Amino acid sequence: MRALLQQWIAHHRSELLADLATLIEVPSVARPGADGLPYGRECREALSRAETIARKLGFATDVWDDTVLTVEWGGRDVPFCMLCHLDVVPAGDGWATDPFRLTVEEDCIRGRGVTDDKGPAVAALYAMAAVRELWPELRCSPRLWLGTAEEIGSGDMKRWLQSHAMPPYVITPDATDPLVIGESAKYRPAISAAWERSQALPRVTHLQGGRVRNAIPAAAEATVAGLTAAQVQPLADGWTEKTEVVFTLTDTPDGLHIAAHGRGAHIGKPWLGRNAQTALTGLLADLPLADGGSTRAVRSLAKLFPYDDPHGEALGLTVSDPIMGRCRVNATTCTLGEEGVVCQFDSRGGANTTEENYARIIDKALRSEGFTVEQSEMDAAHYVPPTAKIVEDMAALYREVRGMDPAIVSMVAGSYAHFVEGAIAVGRAEPGVDCRIHKADEWLPLADLDRLVELLALSIVHFCE
Repeated sequence: MRALLQQWIAHHRSELLADLATLIEVPSVARPGADGLPYGRECREALSRAETIARKLGFATDVWDDTVLTVEWGGRDVPFCMLCHLDVVPAGDGWATDPFRLTVEEDCIRGRGVTDDKGPAVAALYAMAAVRELWPELRCSPRLWLGTAEEIGSGDMKRWLQSHAMPPYVITPDATDPLVIGESAKYRPAISAAWERSQALPRVTHLQGGRVRNAIPAAAEATVAGLTAAQVQPLADGWTEKTEVVFTLTDTPDGLHIAAHGRGAHIGKPWLGRNAQTALTGLLADLPLADGGSTRAVRSLAKLFPYDDPHGEALGLTVSDPIMGRCRVNATTCTLGEEGVVCQFDSRGGANTTEENYARIIDKALRSEGFTVEQSEMDAAHYVPPTAKIVEDMAALYREVRGMDPAIVSMVAGSYAHFVEGAIAVGRAEPGVDCRIHKADEWLPLADLDRLVELLALSIVHFCE
């Protein structure tokens, strides 16, 4: 069976890559409400292109609410579903190749979404095609569920589940670890503050941090009226020494411009990054600023989200559990001007977090510093016991394809599996391979793409017999 499958994958690789290229060239960053569509024109275009690929392969398709595409063989029961997403995070800077053009090299592919999650989506489509061609007598059909808002909170999945049901066995190829059976709780409200314009000096007149809520920002910038580069440089050097974030100081007619250069990272592994935004707010808070709205806001942000506090201790979080460990908090976006500030942060809690010991603690800390907290829903933690059938069966299939026992873990990052009872996430690449998810030069080894198609195809055969 595996030999036949591997031959099929090798024979169809060029076709698979051509179809993936059509998806990569769409910059499908979800923009709620843009263009009169739930998540914007680009996300809808990605959905349309995926449907074209699915129909070309002979599958039955259905588009729901301009947000979700479901793909099946048609006419058979569906006991097994694969979840993928077609939205991506913004490309950002620092790419060696065009992020929205599939670059095929000798042993890998590059482009925004090749790993997270357009590559796995196309791998799932071709796994379905392989199984239908090689084992047409299979009794049941798999389903591929493709969404367009996973990167911004999975609102598409939440709404779809209000009127639809998932089959009993559900996986998503959207993990960096081999098998993920637990995902942290999430609470991520936006916060804001407003004040009257001031002329006091020195003051921060502009601050811009990251662009997306679920990625460690690699860059941030600020303008400070009333100070010079010579005055601030020693303090900036000290912050670089303790954070590894590098600051470029430039005197301009509008004041001192400070650019912070850190290192981006996926929110699930913040230790791989260097948060430029929190380092910059820390530096700004240490400056001899005049009293005023922007000064109070900057110092409150530095107090609530200090650079060296990944667990939310400054917010008052103490909850921890043996499955998922301590809470994780990262400030990720900030836009401050002369009359106000709007910020976002990402926080994840363990299996025993509740509204009372987690979300309300965060709210109290934010409001005590004068911020307005938007009404936001907390997502409870997701956990599937390691003895569940889907975990044991997927572990056996992973062992067969990869030739190794899979690590079975919980993760801070989230996926669509978070919202589906009994669902788990599976790894897209060899353990230990950094595919630069949410960073510049996102890539995926071609060998891992082949193995993913094989793993998903064998999963279809197993759960659809």
